[in-house]
Amino acid sequence: MTRGTNLLWTLPLTLLAVACGEGMEVAQTPENTPAMEELGEAKQGLVVTGRWGWGTPGNSGPDLDLGPSNTQTCFLTGVRGNLKGQSAYPYNPISSVGVYEEGGRWKLKTRDGIGTGVVGEATCIANTANRVSMSWSECTSFSCAFPYVPVNTNRRCFITSIWSRAGMTFHYQGDSKPGLLVSKQTIFPPNGGASYDAWVLKGWSSDDASEPANMGGTAHCVDFPGGGVADGSWEGNATVQMCNGASTVGLLRGVFGDFTGGYEDGVTLTKNDATGWTDLKVTNGKTGYVSCVW
Repeated sequence: MTRGTNLLWTLPLTLLAVACGEGMEVAQTPENTPAMEELGEAKQGLVVTGRWGWGTPGNSGPDLDLGPSNTQTCFLTGVRGNLKGQSAYPYNPISSVGVYEEGGRWKLKTRDGIGTGVVGEATCIANTANRVSMSWSECTSFSCAFPYVPVNTNRRCFITSIWSRAGMTFHYQGDSKPGLLVSKQTIFPPNGGASYDAWVLKGWSSDDASEPANMGGTAHCVDFPGGGVADGSWEGNATVQMCNGASTVGLLRGVFGDFTGGYEDGVTLTKNDATGWTDLKVTNGKTGYVSCVW
């Protein structure tokens, strides 16, 4: 995967910074607040039904209830902490963070594994049309297929969960950063049929393909009718203004890096209502891929 592009888009109500950069150092301090909630934020354009944070040392449940799944779709907008699971036999427990549907409700789940704990953050929006999901785990052979869903006029896809056994650390010198990414790609059917564009969920793991699956994750896709979108990313150690506008929402398409640090170490999107910006915070060389939708 190519990184290091330096670009800047300027759009009505929406600005994205896309670059690799270095910025402020971040203190490794624990987060003691287990949950944060902002409900009923309705503005022109997209409607945000809630923003949430969840995760404490030793947290293995109960998972945080985010509300009904028939009126909203929830996405993962922050991953911080130590995604260290058991990478040797018996390969459990797994560390994870993400949102999922159960019994007609969205839930936010964090699992510590054998690490010091992980924090997850989620944003829910009032979009549900044509919702589909994708799931990927590390391929344990040298011939892998990645899940995808066809592109339509309004569909966009964002990550909803990530799990790991080895903390997403580099396994061999020269490996690319491990992580997950949703991107648009052209599919060429093996039978020679017409090609078409699709949203593809891909993962990069730094473990040996002969070992048990080291990491995986999920993404959900939903329609965004009548709005616009702009994509960007940032790699490094900084807090960067990504999306501007009261009705603009920033969501994560991808997360990459070594997740073996403390509670302030990770990739996080935060809406700053005072400025109207959505800020992306990345630490210790991690990368966040963001779409601004409105």
